[in-house]
Amino acid sequence: PNATTDDGSCEFAPVTSGNNLIFINKGATDSSKLRWIIHNYKNEVIHEGDSSFFAGFEENINKSYSQNLDGLGMRGCTYFVPIGFKYEDQWQHVKFMAMKENVIKKVVSYGSEVVPWSGDNRGTFIFQRGDFNCDLGCSGDLDPNILKTDYCVSKVKKDVSEFTNLIFTGEIGGSQVNPGDVIVEILDLDKGHTLAKIEMSEIDETYTVNIAVDKTLRLGILIDTNAIASTASVRYRIESEFGELVTKKVYEDRSSISKTFDSVTVELAEAGCTDPSSANYNPNATINDGMCFNKGFENCVADMLLSISLRDCSSAEAKRALKVYAIYEGYKQAVRESNQTKIDIYSQQLADMCNAEYCESC
Repeated sequence: PNATTDDGSCEFAPVTSGNNLIFINKGATDSSKLRWIIHNYKNEVIHEGDSSFFAGFEENINKSYSQNLDGLGMRGCTYFVPIGFKYEDQWQHVKFMAMKENVIKKVVSYGSEVVPWSGDNRGTFIFQRGDFNCDLGCSGDLDPNILKTDYCVSKVKKDVSEFTNLIFTGEIGGSQVNPGDVIVEILDLDKGHTLAKIEMSEIDETYTVNIAVDKTLRLGILIDTNAIASTASVRYRIESEFGELVTKKVYEDRSSISKTFDSVTVELAEAGCTDPSSANYNPNATINDGMCFNKGFENCVADMLLSISLRDCSSAEAKRALKVYAIYEGYKQAVRESNQTKIDIYSQQLADMCNAEYCESC
């Protein structure tokens, strides 16, 4: 009210009724980079937008675009996810507002205005309708009936090579499926890139695709089943190259579902021995690879080998030390192979032959 000169910063929110999501352009220049999804607590995609939604957005600074949220599918808890919000700078120039009957309920923006997106909300904007608990959460046992939100984190073993492979496996069941009916798009939600696109058309046939990742990222799984019969089922799972389950989902009752969206954060972690009392403890490892070696055996073998006299390599002590060393190498190989029978045999032999001073834990 105190301004006497128009600086061009006026924002024009539309006159609306009901509940609406408002987008205001604060300097975005390429609407093709702006893609978003709204899904409900059952992972059904209720609304989505791309460059067609934002037609003319670049030329309309401070003008608002709106998406009405009063559909049947918006009951309960629904979630707005801007795709590519973390790295795509176009999102830094968009303000979001949730309005109800022309009253602003929430204001959030990714860039410089108001409240930036943080690592806590991960870019998920929550709408709550009715008596529902809409806190973000994730099922630790990957129950396929539990909502997968951006808070779902799956740790997988990092490959020592440049990339770690994730394997997507999908199937469709039922009948009345036409070629190319089920489209699966796997997205990098942080950068907005499509990592893979799969067409599934045959009943009970397995479709697979590999995704190479070199760092932690958020995956989005968008499945379009619009053209198949509602009685058909869709299921998928994603595993690491080491067989670790990342996420899985089954959609059987699809009477009201034409498109679904799930997300999971894949965290690459170093694998190794996480037991501080072991001989090969790795302080950087966050995934236990199960290959921890007994420190008592390690000390025993080291002591025996260091006590060998180089002048008399044929002595009984030398032969005993070399025998203990050979047994210890067999024990380590058994640990690597997770062969418990051999581990028990070698452990007993080492316990019998080692000095008790170094074998208190044997």
